[in-house]
Amino acid sequence: MQEETLTGWLLWSRPPARLLDEIVVTDQDGVTVANRPLPYGTVGTRGWDVTLRDLGFERLGGWMPATDGYLCRIRRTPPPPAAVLARTA
Repeated sequence: MQEETLTGWLLWSRPPARLLDEIVVTDQDGVTVANRPLPYGTVGTRGWDVTLRDLGFERLGGWMPATDGYLCRIRRTPPPPAAVLARTA
């Protein structure tokens, strides 16, 4: 089974249309899979990674500069093993 190719984008704010920086996840066709504005005051890649994890994704490589922000290759976060789920139920 081939793994999904996903891209994470950090898009800089563009007032008045977009007041906060935003994380957007797209598939190989450029279709938006998930998105979320960053919390006000978020600075640096650590906050971007936290938002990606909150959306259910993890970064596979470094953030690279893009026209309106940054981009990176990502994948869906694998579900926890069944044994972990059984202990938390």
